[in-house]
Amino acid sequence: MMLTATLAPDATERLRERLKWFLFSRVLLASAFLGTLAVVYLRSGGQRYTVSVGLLLGAIVLTYGFTIASAVLLLRLERLVVFTYVQLGFDVLLTSGVVLVSGGGDSPFGFLYSLGVINAAALLSTPCALATALGSCVAYTSLIALLTGGAIPRPDYPFHPSPPDLQLVLRVGTTDVTFVVIALLAGSLVRRLHQAERRLGQAEIVHHRLAALHEALARNIGCALITTDDEGAVTSLNHTAEEIAGQCAVDVLGKDVGVLFAALRHSPTGRRQFLQSATNVQPTEFVHRLADEREVTLRCSTVTLRDTYHHFIGTLYIMQDVTKLRELERRFDAETVADVPVPDLEIEDPPETNGLLGTSPAIMRVHAVIAKVAKSDATLLI
Repeated sequence: MMLTATLAPDATERLRERLKWFLFSRVLLASAFLGTLAVVYLRSGGQRYTVSVGLLLGAIVLTYGFTIASAVLLLRLERLVVFTYVQLGFDVLLTSGVVLVSGGGDSPFGFLYSLGVINAAALLSTPCALATALGSCVAYTSLIALLTGGAIPRPDYPFHPSPPDLQLVLRVGTTDVTFVVIALLAGSLVRRLHQAERRLGQAEIVHHRLAALHEALARNIGCALITTDDEGAVTSLNHTAEEIAGQCAVDVLGKDVGVLFAALRHSPTGRRQFLQSATNVQPTEFVHRLADEREVTLRCSTVTLRDTYHHFIGTLYIMQDVTKLRELERRFDAETVADVPVPDLEIEDPPETNGLLGTSPAIMRVHAVIAKVAKSDATLLI
Protein backbone atom coordinates (compact mmCIF):
# COMPACT_ATOMS: atom_id res chain seq x y z
CA MET A 1 0.00 0.00 0.00
CA MET A 2 1.66 3.19 -1.20
CA LEU A 3 0.65 6.77 -0.60
CA THR A 4 0.23 9.02 -3.59
CA ALA A 5 2.29 12.16 -3.83
CA THR A 6 -0.78 14.34 -3.82
CA LEU A 7 -3.58 14.72 -1.32
CA ALA A 8 -6.97 16.32 -1.35
CA PRO A 9 -6.94 20.04 -0.46
CA ASP A 10 -8.49 19.45 2.96
CA ALA A 11 -6.09 16.58 3.71
CA THR A 12 -3.15 18.73 2.59
CA GLU A 13 -4.10 21.51 4.98
CA ARG A 14 -4.55 19.07 7.85
CA LEU A 15 -1.12 17.58 7.10
CA ARG A 16 0.35 21.08 6.97
CA GLU A 17 -1.00 21.84 10.43
CA ARG A 18 0.41 18.59 11.83
CA LEU A 19 3.78 19.31 10.26
CA LYS A 20 3.89 22.69 12.01
CA TRP A 21 3.51 20.99 15.38
CA PHE A 22 6.04 18.35 14.30
CA LEU A 23 8.71 20.95 13.51
CA PHE A 24 7.98 22.84 16.72
CA SER A 25 8.34 19.67 18.81
CA ARG A 26 11.63 18.88 17.06
CA VAL A 27 13.03 22.26 18.06
CA LEU A 28 11.98 21.74 21.67
CA LEU A 29 13.34 18.18 21.83
CA ALA A 30 16.59 19.05 20.12
CA SER A 31 17.10 22.07 22.35
CA ALA A 32 16.47 20.04 25.52
CA PHE A 33 18.68 17.11 24.49
CA LEU A 34 21.59 19.02 23.00
CA GLY A 35 21.57 21.49 25.87
CA THR A 36 21.66 18.68 28.41
CA LEU A 37 24.39 16.89 26.46
CA ALA A 38 26.50 20.03 26.30
CA VAL A 39 26.16 20.67 30.04
CA VAL A 40 26.79 17.09 31.17
CA TYR A 41 29.40 15.78 28.79
CA LEU A 42 31.42 18.86 27.97
CA ARG A 43 32.29 19.71 31.54
CA SER A 44 35.85 19.35 32.66
CA GLY A 45 36.84 16.33 34.71
CA GLY A 46 37.74 12.69 34.43
CA GLN A 47 34.18 11.58 33.65
CA ARG A 48 33.98 13.34 30.35
CA TYR A 49 34.58 11.55 27.10
CA THR A 50 36.04 12.92 23.93
CA VAL A 51 33.31 14.43 21.76
CA SER A 52 34.26 17.29 19.52
CA VAL A 53 32.72 20.56 20.59
CA GLY A 54 32.61 21.51 16.96
CA LEU A 55 30.63 18.36 16.19
CA LEU A 56 27.99 19.18 18.80
CA LEU A 57 27.76 22.79 17.76
CA GLY A 58 27.53 21.72 14.15
CA ALA A 59 24.69 19.34 15.01
CA ILE A 60 22.88 22.14 16.82
CA VAL A 61 23.33 24.56 13.92
CA LEU A 62 22.28 21.89 11.39
CA THR A 63 19.16 20.99 13.36
CA TYR A 64 17.99 24.57 13.78
CA GLY A 65 18.92 25.56 10.24
CA PHE A 66 17.18 22.59 8.66
CA THR A 67 14.09 23.13 10.79
CA ILE A 68 13.89 26.85 9.95
CA ALA A 69 14.30 26.14 6.23
CA SER A 70 11.62 23.43 6.46
CA ALA A 71 9.23 25.84 8.19
CA VAL A 72 9.70 28.36 5.38
CA LEU A 73 9.16 25.74 2.67
CA LEU A 74 6.15 24.33 4.49
CA LEU A 75 4.18 27.53 3.87
CA ARG A 76 4.89 27.42 0.13
CA LEU A 77 4.81 23.76 -0.88
CA GLU A 78 1.62 22.17 -2.16
CA ARG A 79 2.78 18.53 -2.32
CA LEU A 80 3.69 17.64 1.23
CA VAL A 81 4.05 13.84 1.12
CA VAL A 82 7.64 13.84 -0.14
CA PHE A 83 8.42 16.75 2.20
CA THR A 84 7.12 14.68 5.13
CA TYR A 85 9.31 11.69 4.24
CA VAL A 86 12.34 13.99 4.02
CA GLN A 87 11.60 15.37 7.49
CA LEU A 88 11.25 11.89 8.96
CA GLY A 89 14.46 10.76 7.26
CA PHE A 90 16.31 13.71 8.79
CA ASP A 91 14.96 12.74 12.21
CA VAL A 92 16.25 9.19 11.74
CA LEU A 93 19.72 10.52 10.84
CA LEU A 94 19.64 12.98 13.75
CA THR A 95 18.68 10.20 16.17
CA SER A 96 21.49 8.03 14.82
CA GLY A 97 23.93 10.84 15.58
CA VAL A 98 22.56 11.10 19.12
CA VAL A 99 22.99 7.34 19.61
CA LEU A 100 26.53 7.53 18.22
CA VAL A 101 27.75 10.18 20.66
CA SER A 102 25.89 8.72 23.66
CA GLY A 103 27.09 5.12 23.73
CA GLY A 104 26.28 3.32 20.50
CA GLY A 105 24.67 0.00 21.34
CA ASP A 106 24.63 0.96 25.03
CA SER A 107 23.01 4.36 24.43
CA PRO A 108 19.86 5.02 26.45
CA PHE A 109 18.50 7.21 23.64
CA GLY A 110 17.51 4.46 21.23
CA PHE A 111 13.89 5.15 22.13
CA LEU A 112 14.10 8.35 20.09
CA TYR A 113 13.69 6.19 16.99
CA SER A 114 10.29 5.19 18.38
CA LEU A 115 9.27 8.84 18.65
CA GLY A 116 10.04 9.23 14.96
CA VAL A 117 7.91 6.20 14.15
CA ILE A 118 5.00 7.56 16.18
CA ASN A 119 5.34 10.94 14.46
CA ALA A 120 5.25 9.18 11.08
CA ALA A 121 2.02 7.40 12.04
CA ALA A 122 0.49 10.68 13.16
CA LEU A 123 1.49 12.40 9.93
CA LEU A 124 0.75 9.81 7.23
CA SER A 125 -0.69 6.76 9.04
CA THR A 126 0.53 3.14 8.90
CA PRO A 127 2.48 3.01 5.57
CA CYS A 128 4.63 5.96 6.56
CA ALA A 129 5.11 4.55 10.07
CA LEU A 130 6.29 1.21 8.67
CA ALA A 131 8.67 2.94 6.26
CA THR A 132 10.11 5.01 9.11
CA ALA A 133 10.41 1.90 11.31
CA LEU A 134 12.30 0.01 8.60
CA GLY A 135 14.54 3.03 8.05
CA SER A 136 15.19 3.21 11.79
CA CYS A 137 16.04 -0.51 11.89
CA VAL A 138 18.48 -0.14 9.02
CA ALA A 139 20.09 2.98 10.50
CA TYR A 140 20.36 1.58 14.04
CA THR A 141 21.65 -1.84 12.96
CA SER A 142 24.11 -0.34 10.49
CA LEU A 143 25.41 2.09 13.10
CA ILE A 144 26.02 -0.67 15.65
CA ALA A 145 27.66 -2.89 13.01
CA LEU A 146 29.96 -0.09 11.79
CA LEU A 147 30.94 0.81 15.34
CA THR A 148 31.64 -2.82 16.19
CA GLY A 149 33.65 -3.35 12.99
CA GLY A 150 35.64 -0.18 13.51
CA ALA A 151 34.49 1.45 10.28
CA ILE A 152 33.35 4.46 12.32
CA PRO A 153 35.71 5.90 14.96
CA ARG A 154 34.29 5.04 18.35
CA PRO A 155 34.08 8.00 20.77
CA ASP A 156 35.94 7.63 24.03
CA TYR A 157 32.94 6.61 26.14
CA PRO A 158 33.24 6.87 29.94
CA PHE A 159 32.21 3.18 30.15
CA HIS A 160 33.44 0.02 28.50
CA PRO A 161 31.35 -0.74 25.39
CA SER A 162 29.54 -4.04 25.16
CA PRO A 163 31.48 -6.70 23.27
CA PRO A 164 30.08 -7.88 19.93
CA ASP A 165 28.49 -11.02 21.32
CA LEU A 166 25.15 -12.78 21.04
CA GLN A 167 23.64 -10.60 23.75
CA LEU A 168 24.34 -7.46 21.72
CA VAL A 169 22.83 -9.08 18.62
CA LEU A 170 19.69 -10.04 20.52
CA ARG A 171 19.38 -6.55 22.00
CA VAL A 172 19.71 -4.91 18.60
CA GLY A 173 17.27 -7.40 17.04
CA THR A 174 14.74 -6.86 19.83
CA THR A 175 15.02 -3.10 19.38
CA ASP A 176 14.40 -3.43 15.63
CA VAL A 177 11.32 -5.60 16.18
CA THR A 178 10.08 -3.06 18.72
CA PHE A 179 10.24 -0.33 16.07
CA VAL A 180 8.01 -2.38 13.72
CA VAL A 181 5.53 -3.28 16.47
CA ILE A 182 5.28 0.36 17.52
CA ALA A 183 4.66 1.32 13.88
CA LEU A 184 1.77 -1.15 13.61
CA LEU A 185 0.23 -0.15 16.93
CA ALA A 186 0.63 3.58 16.31
CA GLY A 187 -0.76 3.24 12.78
CA SER A 188 -3.80 1.34 14.06
CA LEU A 189 -4.39 3.90 16.80
CA VAL A 190 -4.03 6.85 14.43
CA ARG A 191 -6.34 5.20 11.91
CA ARG A 192 -9.00 4.78 14.59
CA LEU A 193 -8.50 8.37 15.67
CA HIS A 194 -8.93 9.56 12.10
CA GLN A 195 -12.12 7.53 11.73
CA ALA A 196 -13.44 8.95 15.00
CA GLU A 197 -12.51 12.43 13.80
CA ARG A 198 -14.41 11.93 10.55
CA ARG A 199 -17.45 10.59 12.38
CA LEU A 200 -17.29 13.54 14.76
CA GLY A 201 -17.12 15.93 11.83
CA GLN A 202 -20.13 14.27 10.20
CA ALA A 203 -22.01 14.39 13.50
CA GLU A 204 -21.20 18.10 13.83
CA ILE A 205 -22.46 18.73 10.30
CA VAL A 206 -25.72 16.92 11.09
CA HIS A 207 -26.00 18.84 14.36
CA HIS A 208 -25.52 22.18 12.61
CA ARG A 209 -28.13 21.23 10.01
CA LEU A 210 -30.62 20.23 12.69
CA ALA A 211 -29.87 23.41 14.62
CA ALA A 212 -30.44 25.48 11.49
CA LEU A 213 -33.67 23.59 10.78
CA HIS A 214 -34.84 24.11 14.36
CA GLU A 215 -34.08 27.81 14.14
CA ALA A 216 -35.87 28.10 10.80
CA LEU A 217 -38.93 26.31 12.17
CA ALA A 218 -38.90 28.40 15.32
CA ARG A 219 -38.72 31.59 13.29
CA ASN A 220 -41.42 30.65 10.81
CA ILE A 221 -43.81 28.49 12.79
CA GLY A 222 -46.20 31.40 13.30
CA CYS A 223 -46.62 30.82 17.03
CA ALA A 224 -44.68 32.43 19.83
CA LEU A 225 -42.51 29.86 21.60
CA ILE A 226 -41.03 30.63 25.02
CA THR A 227 -39.18 28.22 27.29
CA THR A 228 -38.59 28.85 30.97
CA ASP A 229 -36.75 27.03 33.73
CA ASP A 230 -38.38 25.51 36.80
CA GLU A 231 -38.58 28.97 38.43
CA GLY A 232 -40.24 30.72 35.48
CA ALA A 233 -37.12 32.49 34.17
CA VAL A 234 -36.98 32.79 30.36
CA THR A 235 -34.35 30.54 28.76
CA SER A 236 -35.23 30.99 25.08
CA LEU A 237 -37.81 32.53 22.76
CA ASN A 238 -38.27 32.68 19.02
CA HIS A 239 -38.62 35.64 16.68
CA THR A 240 -42.43 35.65 16.86
CA ALA A 241 -42.32 35.90 20.65
CA GLU A 242 -39.89 38.80 20.36
CA GLU A 243 -42.29 40.63 18.04
CA ILE A 244 -45.32 40.09 20.31
CA ALA A 245 -43.42 40.99 23.47
CA GLY A 246 -41.71 43.94 21.80
CA GLN A 247 -38.30 43.04 23.29
CA CYS A 248 -35.13 41.34 22.09
CA ALA A 249 -34.14 37.92 23.36
CA VAL A 250 -30.86 39.14 24.87
CA ASP A 251 -32.79 41.64 26.99
CA VAL A 252 -35.20 39.17 28.54
CA LEU A 253 -33.17 35.99 28.99
CA GLY A 254 -33.05 35.12 32.67
CA LYS A 255 -36.02 37.34 33.56
CA ASP A 256 -39.40 36.11 34.77
CA VAL A 257 -41.88 35.35 32.00
CA GLY A 258 -44.29 37.75 33.72
CA VAL A 259 -42.03 40.61 32.60
CA LEU A 260 -43.02 39.84 29.00
CA PHE A 261 -46.69 39.12 29.61
CA ALA A 262 -48.42 40.47 32.69
CA ALA A 263 -51.03 37.72 32.57
CA LEU A 264 -48.26 35.17 33.15
CA ARG A 265 -46.96 36.84 36.31
CA HIS A 266 -47.80 34.38 39.08
CA SER A 267 -46.56 33.24 42.43
CA PRO A 268 -45.07 29.72 42.52
CA THR A 269 -48.39 28.28 43.62
CA GLY A 270 -50.32 30.32 41.08
CA ARG A 271 -47.92 29.27 38.33
CA ARG A 272 -48.53 25.60 39.07
CA GLN A 273 -52.27 26.17 38.93
CA PHE A 274 -51.93 28.07 35.66
CA LEU A 275 -49.81 25.33 34.13
CA GLN A 276 -52.44 22.79 35.08
CA SER A 277 -55.22 24.87 33.51
CA ALA A 278 -53.40 26.02 30.35
CA THR A 279 -52.72 22.61 28.87
CA ASN A 280 -52.81 21.63 25.22
CA VAL A 281 -56.33 20.23 25.71
CA GLN A 282 -57.68 23.38 27.34
CA PRO A 283 -55.75 26.51 26.30
CA THR A 284 -56.35 29.83 27.99
CA GLU A 285 -56.73 33.29 26.45
CA PHE A 286 -55.74 36.69 27.73
CA VAL A 287 -55.43 40.26 26.46
CA HIS A 288 -51.95 41.71 25.99
CA ARG A 289 -51.06 45.35 25.31
CA LEU A 290 -48.37 45.85 22.66
CA ALA A 291 -45.72 48.54 22.62
CA ASP A 292 -47.87 50.66 20.26
CA GLU A 293 -50.76 50.53 22.81
CA ARG A 294 -52.76 48.08 20.70
CA GLU A 295 -54.46 45.25 22.52
CA VAL A 296 -54.27 41.75 21.12
CA THR A 297 -55.86 38.52 22.25
CA LEU A 298 -53.36 35.72 22.83
CA ARG A 299 -54.25 32.07 23.08
CA CYS A 300 -51.77 30.27 25.34
CA SER A 301 -51.09 26.60 25.99
CA THR A 302 -48.24 25.10 27.97
CA VAL A 303 -46.15 21.94 27.88
CA THR A 304 -44.26 20.73 30.92
CA LEU A 305 -40.59 19.94 30.26
CA ARG A 306 -39.05 17.02 32.13
CA ASP A 307 -35.67 15.30 32.08
CA THR A 308 -35.05 11.59 31.55
CA TYR A 309 -35.84 10.97 35.22
CA HIS A 310 -39.21 12.79 34.84
CA HIS A 311 -38.05 15.67 37.02
CA PHE A 312 -39.65 19.03 36.23
CA ILE A 313 -37.07 21.26 34.53
CA GLY A 314 -39.16 23.96 32.87
CA THR A 315 -42.12 24.95 30.75
CA LEU A 316 -42.78 25.58 27.07
CA TYR A 317 -45.29 28.38 26.43
CA ILE A 318 -47.01 28.31 23.03
CA MET A 319 -48.91 31.50 22.20
CA GLN A 320 -50.88 32.51 19.15
CA ASP A 321 -52.38 35.85 18.22
CA VAL A 322 -56.11 35.18 17.71
CA THR A 323 -57.22 38.82 17.63
CA LYS A 324 -58.42 38.71 14.00
CA LEU A 325 -60.22 35.44 14.59
CA ARG A 326 -62.12 36.87 17.55
CA GLU A 327 -63.05 39.98 15.54
CA LEU A 328 -64.47 37.79 12.78
CA GLU A 329 -66.50 35.84 15.33
CA ARG A 330 -67.95 39.03 16.84
CA ARG A 331 -68.75 40.39 13.40
CA PHE A 332 -70.52 37.19 12.46
CA ASP A 333 -72.57 37.21 15.66
CA ALA A 334 -73.54 40.86 15.14
CA GLU A 335 -74.83 40.39 11.63
CA THR A 336 -78.45 39.22 11.27
CA VAL A 337 -79.21 36.72 8.62
CA ALA A 338 -82.09 37.95 6.42
CA ASP A 339 -85.06 35.57 6.07
CA VAL A 340 -85.34 34.35 2.53
CA PRO A 341 -89.09 34.14 1.41
CA VAL A 342 -90.09 30.74 0.29
CA PRO A 343 -92.30 30.87 -2.89
CA ASP A 344 -95.70 29.19 -2.80
CA LEU A 345 -95.67 26.22 -5.06
CA GLU A 346 -98.76 24.37 -6.28
CA ILE A 347 -98.41 20.85 -5.12
CA GLU A 348 -100.40 18.35 -7.07
CA ASP A 349 -102.27 15.76 -5.09
CA PRO A 350 -100.73 12.40 -5.50
CA PRO A 351 -102.76 9.88 -7.42
CA GLU A 352 -104.88 7.53 -5.43
CA THR A 353 -103.20 4.23 -4.94
CA ASN A 354 -105.98 2.40 -3.03
CA GLY A 355 -103.35 1.18 -0.69
CA LEU A 356 -101.51 -0.53 -3.52
CA LEU A 357 -98.12 0.61 -4.79
CA GLY A 358 -96.55 -0.19 -8.09
CA THR A 359 -97.04 0.34 -11.82
CA SER A 360 -96.69 -3.18 -13.15
CA PRO A 361 -99.40 -4.55 -15.50
CA ALA A 362 -100.74 -6.82 -12.79
CA ILE A 363 -101.18 -3.91 -10.36
CA MET A 364 -102.85 -1.86 -13.08
CA ARG A 365 -105.42 -4.66 -13.68
CA VAL A 366 -106.12 -4.76 -9.93
CA HIS A 367 -106.77 -1.00 -9.98
CA ALA A 368 -109.19 -1.48 -12.91
CA VAL A 369 -111.14 -4.17 -11.07
CA ILE A 370 -111.39 -1.94 -7.99
CA ALA A 371 -112.67 0.93 -10.09
CA LYS A 372 -115.44 -1.26 -11.64
CA VAL A 373 -116.49 -2.72 -8.33
CA ALA A 374 -116.55 0.73 -6.69
CA LYS A 375 -119.42 1.78 -9.03
CA SER A 376 -121.68 -1.05 -7.78
CA ASP A 377 -123.03 -2.06 -4.41
CA ALA A 378 -121.02 -5.26 -4.36
CA THR A 379 -118.48 -6.03 -1.69
CA LEU A 380 -115.11 -7.35 -2.81
CA LEU A 381 -112.67 -9.07 -0.47
CA ILE A 382 -109.11 -9.28 -1.70
